[in-house]
Amino acid sequence: QRVEKPEMYALLFLLLCSSAMVCGLVVVRPMTRACAFGGIRLPQGLSSTRRSRFSMELLAAQDGGEEEGEERLEINDDWRKFRARLVAAEKGIQMNRNNVSWAYESGGVIEKGAVILGAVGDVPSTIGFGLRQQYFHKSVMLVLEHGGKFTKGIILNRPTLKVLPESMGGFTCWFGGDVQSFNSNRPDYVCLHSLTSLSAQRASMNVIQDISWTTIENAIVLIEQGDAKREDFWVFCGYAGWGPDQLKGELERKSWHMASADSQLLLKEMSRQARNPDLRDAGLGTWQNLMVLIGLGANAKETHNSFADLMLKEWAVENLLEKEADEASAGGAPPLSTQEILKQTTPVDRLIKSANEAAKGSMVGSGSVVAASPTARSPHLLNRQYFHKACVLIIQDDEVASIGVVLNRPSPNGVEITVEGKKIIKPIMFGGEFSMKNSPPLLWLHNSKVLKDLSVGQPLGLSGLLWKCTAQEALKSIEAGKGKVEDFIIVSGVSVWTKGEKGIVRGIQGEIQRGKFQVVGREKLGAAWERILSQKTVGKDSLYRAAARSEDIWRGCIATADELGDQRTETVYKSKVTTTKLADEALRNWVRMFMVGMEEEEREN
Repeated sequence: QRVEKPEMYALLFLLLCSSAMVCGLVVVRPMTRACAFGGIRLPQGLSSTRRSRFSMELLAAQDGGEEEGEERLEINDDWRKFRARLVAAEKGIQMNRNNVSWAYESGGVIEKGAVILGAVGDVPSTIGFGLRQQYFHKSVMLVLEHGGKFTKGIILNRPTLKVLPESMGGFTCWFGGDVQSFNSNRPDYVCLHSLTSLSAQRASMNVIQDISWTTIENAIVLIEQGDAKREDFWVFCGYAGWGPDQLKGELERKSWHMASADSQLLLKEMSRQARNPDLRDAGLGTWQNLMVLIGLGANAKETHNSFADLMLKEWAVENLLEKEADEASAGGAPPLSTQEILKQTTPVDRLIKSANEAAKGSMVGSGSVVAASPTARSPHLLNRQYFHKACVLIIQDDEVASIGVVLNRPSPNGVEITVEGKKIIKPIMFGGEFSMKNSPPLLWLHNSKVLKDLSVGQPLGLSGLLWKCTAQEALKSIEAGKGKVEDFIIVSGVSVWTKGEKGIVRGIQGEIQRGKFQVVGREKLGAAWERILSQKTVGKDSLYRAAARSEDIWRGCIATADELGDQRTETVYKSKVTTTKLADEALRNWVRMFMVGMEEEEREN
């Protein structure tokens, strides 16, 4: 019968050893290793006393030894291969010593050396990885450490063209995970290898047979000592980490498949990926090969070039491919940060500049409206998809952050207002993911000349085009017959762009400089305001209509085609889907996932 628990495998192993003793002698030869060797330090987590590798030999009992020319049987195979034979036997597959490539699904067994494959059957998790953390979609991860408090793994199928400086070995470095990765102040590097020399093994932690890992410092020392070459290592930056029972819970939610695989298979796949000159497929081939081996090939075929696949490919384009040097790395001056600008100008200079920009309608501050840039590849494709084709009103801008609200993202929720005995549902716009302390949960906005003359609320910024007010002020004006329900737009939540001391972290101004947004002129906003006011709540039966209305508002705010110039259409790698269409789908999936709900979306279909 198939054995499901690791403890049972240990019992089977002991039974085999006991049987061997009946006809021969089992000799166990441990090879202990020292704590330090030639400037090499043991990796963190490695015992400082001893580590043993056992090779068991069955010797003939005749004359207490083996005769010359007699065959010696060594039991030195990876015990996972023994388990693979049990699984193969259960399925009627014959394995012999020539079967060096094998993999099978191991159920819920989490252990060092296990392989984690991204699952695609669960719709919410698949769509979720398409919208955020795309690198986990169809990932192949190797578990390096597993204990009661922490599990650590690295992604094996996200090769990059990034090369570390010579001072760090000059290795080509792959993306290993989002924890302590490339953008971290303290990146974590893992060097996998299959070296068998004593010096290499002393400096390493064994994961599975023929695969060990060491630190980048140890890898450099091994190369300098002549015990290894640069090409002996696969270097990964970053890792994936799970707390107590976190991975177990994700397995129960069917986010992953746990598998066991032959080390030679994993090494072969990594070598194949390293030879691939085009990394835009983001390692999908490796995932598919392993899914076929564990019997889930049909599942992999059904999801080929799915939404999440295309999003992963676009993530690879942005993060795995070698990029052109930016202005700073090319020798130019980096953009001034917010704090540097403040140090170089006086308050009076800033006030005069703001007044001049306000007169021209080009000032970006409180009261300004910006629209997502209509580039061929949406700048909001991979994260914060609600900014795709969005119009945003800036309600506060200071030295710390820019704060704004999205104007054309209706939610399923609304405020019920009774006027002359008639109940009216006024939709609530999704303004952003954050809330402001000491502020009402809902922001009421209007652009009514009548209400402005009655001082209902207060103007936003120096332009005075849009006003904000409280719910009490708005409802009081409606009850008095001075205002109408359709005069107002109601927003929940805010969007935040922080400002920093270094680089281009400069609030909404920095986003504009990076090409993510463009300023909306006063005339365009005035023309689009009526459409903004006419929005309705979004639901399972109105998702596409709401998206069309939102896009219509956005198109009224952006520059015309003549002003924008050539906008070439790009397609996703090995697909017929344009990046613009993909961004539209990403926005709809975001609405389904975080506003309407996946259950409602499924009923609509």
